[in-house]
Amino acid sequence: MKALSLTQPWASLMCDGRKTIETRSWAPPLSLMGERFAIHAARSIMRGQCFMFGYEPERIPRGALLCTVELIGCLRTPFRPGAIELLLGRPPFIEERLNEWDFGNFEDGRYAWFIRDVQKFAAPIPAIGRLGLWECGPLEVLLELAARRRRRKSSPLRRGGEGGRKKMNVQAKKAYEAYTQSMHGSHASARYENLAPTERAAWDAVAAALGHAAPAETEGRKYAVGEEV
Repeated sequence: MKALSLTQPWASLMCDGRKTIETRSWAPPLSLMGERFAIHAARSIMRGQCFMFGYEPERIPRGALLCTVELIGCLRTPFRPGAIELLLGRPPFIEERLNEWDFGNFEDGRYAWFIRDVQKFAAPIPAIGRLGLWECGPLEVLLELAARRRRRKSSPLRRGGEGGRKKMNVQAKKAYEAYTQSMHGSHASARYENLAPTERAAWDAVAAALGHAAPAETEGRKYAVGEEV
């Protein structure tokens, strides 16, 4: 899937459905028309605009993929009378879109990318952006990475530390002990195989919550792009 990096807060404005037009000095390739692409929040940020549009600069996502959108068309500025109505099938900039003019550079000679159908990822996916359109990986892989990060954020181990650990049932506690002892041991696979089926299932749940695979799966394995270690 292709991705496009936007400076913040423009990426979050698009992810939140407030910005439906991205203006660029170049036109999108015809192959992208009617297709989905990912919106990436670059590391760069415009603090004044963040405050202006209701975002906190310290908390706004940066350096991450936020959502996917569908490109429905592109028009060159200045817009010809009736061009937007023809493209969108409705009058331009209805009431909830009155700020669109503030969200882009509509100087003459630029290209306005019209998008719709924003689909947010379950959680922002860390990624290094590029200039222009760039390849960010298959959509199914991105969805899995986002879901994994969402599970890690909602894990009781993440939320409460030792307090969250105490809330786990007995089997999960035992599995957690096996997990902490086996992650860096030379006989991790053997210890994992010796767990009872129920304990192994609990171990897997803990490992998944922390974003790790079972010891047998990690030996000799290289981590994928975008996966944290």
